[in-house]
Amino acid sequence: MSGSALFGLLGSVARQACIAPLWARILVAPLVGCSGSGGGSWVISQSSEGGGGGSSNGEGGSRGSTDGGGGGAWDGASMPTDSGNGSDPYAAERQKCFDVSNQFRMKAGVPALVHATDKESCLDGQARMEQQKNLIDYGPPWQCGAARQNHGDGDGYLDSELVDFVAMILTEQFNEGPGGPHYDQMTDPNMTQVACGFSRDPSDPVTGNFWFDTDFY
Repeated sequence: MSGSALFGLLGSVARQACIAPLWARILVAPLVGCSGSGGGSWVISQSSEGGGGGSSNGEGGSRGSTDGGGGGAWDGASMPTDSGNGSDPYAAERQKCFDVSNQFRMKAGVPALVHATDKESCLDGQARMEQQKNLIDYGPPWQCGAARQNHGDGDGYLDSELVDFVAMILTEQFNEGPGGPHYDQMTDPNMTQVACGFSRDPSDPVTGNFWFDTDFY
């Protein structure tokens, strides 16, 4: 097979991989360079009272800045979570975040967390503000009063893929194992509550950047 034919074949495989189902893209995206709407890319980062810590970047490289501070004294009151009819557009993603976080804590042998639903409106606003500034809120204090915060965001995911995307990011964080910054925050035995906040980039409501914070209290 000629060199040009080989490159053509590889390009075809890559393009097919980038439009594959989410589970397949997770496996192959780092290998074929998927990005944007063709195949999701993602970033995970963490922060705690001890400092900003590191970041673990999925395909596409680091998206968020790790500069200190979220800025402002905003309290979340101006950022409602509902879609105008009283329903929560991210109810399924929130439940998945809560369930998976506790499944992993059980695996680590630490107590389950209470779902801090009263924090979610504030957290959605926090996520939106961070997303607008392309800056993770490396407190403390965080806008919504958390003691620990893990972050994930990704591009190229449809609404129907977001529940799986949330589970994927939490799995990546847990799989760091003891000593990993996200793992240690997720499994901190001193934490008693958890809440998750989400924001979709309004400039692309179909596959635009999806930003989420997991805050521990």
